[in-house]
Amino acid sequence: MIFFFCIKTMAGSGGGAERVLAAVTSALAQRGYSIYLLTFDEPGLQSFYKLDPGIQILNIGIGNVKRPATLIESVNRIRAIRSIVKKIKPDCVIGFMNSIYTPLSFALLGLNIPIIASEHTVYQHYRTKPFQRLLIQWLSFTYKRITVVSEQAMRSFPFGLHKRMSIINNPILLDFDGKRANTLGKMGQRKILLSVGRLSLEKDQATLIEAFGKIAKLLPDWDLHIAGEGEQRKELESIINRFNLKDRVLLIGTVSDVSNLYLSANLFAMTSVYESFGLTTVEALSYGLPVIAFSDCLGINALVKDNNNGILVEPGVSKCQSFADGLFLLMSNDELRSRLAENCKLLDGYEIHEVTDSWVKLVQDITLSMHKTYPITTH
Repeated sequence: MIFFFCIKTMAGSGGGAERVLAAVTSALAQRGYSIYLLTFDEPGLQSFYKLDPGIQILNIGIGNVKRPATLIESVNRIRAIRSIVKKIKPDCVIGFMNSIYTPLSFALLGLNIPIIASEHTVYQHYRTKPFQRLLIQWLSFTYKRITVVSEQAMRSFPFGLHKRMSIINNPILLDFDGKRANTLGKMGQRKILLSVGRLSLEKDQATLIEAFGKIAKLLPDWDLHIAGEGEQRKELESIINRFNLKDRVLLIGTVSDVSNLYLSANLFAMTSVYESFGLTTVEALSYGLPVIAFSDCLGINALVKDNNNGILVEPGVSKCQSFADGLFLLMSNDELRSRLAENCKLLDGYEIHEVTDSWVKLVQDITLSMHKTYPITTH
């Protein structure tokens, strides 16, 4: 069986969807499936995340992945994808995220090759993008399935799309080996409030930095570390300077292996406006880190149980002040953090082999519906 995956870029600063794609394609390749991975990256560029050597990488290098494509670039990309797919004749084409599964609808028109649109955000993401929102609905009939990463993510989309949707979890990709974070910290070492996520408006790290700034002087032994990269870096650096926190807040960029970040932290914070699933939150909980987040954040409020494995903060009149109050409660109370940590654990159903099984079954079901039969290989 031939899997043909597509994504805009794998060579840039890594994100959650890219990390998931690297893990899934590598796991499929290790099972002996033929795996192709097409990107718009320049030929020869290496993936930010490690890929199995059995994956056949196709970097077509059309347009600049750091900016929106022009009309001519979009047409050339569509033509290139169509030509390559016609030659390879895969059993299924999977587009990771809207930036690629939309052009796939035009590229594969009339080829009778099924498309899976793999969505990694919630519908709220498109509230300020009306054209993309319309295309998702107008082109939905061209996709055999649309995958989403959680029940909450599916419910965020229009009801008419639900019948085409399948839930496939994001895998937990860390090697835990029984290791747990020390929420109390070590004698003589500074404590770390950790956040992991793309530096973007929907992650709202600005609120996190400002909230930390309000209580930093009251908690002189705590620092804030934010892992991730994105378009909001300059704005966040400006906020850090405004609060005179250059020695207390560290933007550490994207890290390919975040295990040590979780193990060295004492508390995890997430200020996202919305999440499709909250992969980094699950990872933090799996390492025994209590989580503080907003109660109205889709994708997080289903994972964090208030006063059980973390705290859910009501936004209130001032989100920043509300979050600062929640932070102070947790950061100043070792006993509370320790109690919450006892309920933090690895969730079931997110092992890479389970997620890979789900992808194999989905593609097999689609090929069976098109009168092809293949055995399921599971390990």
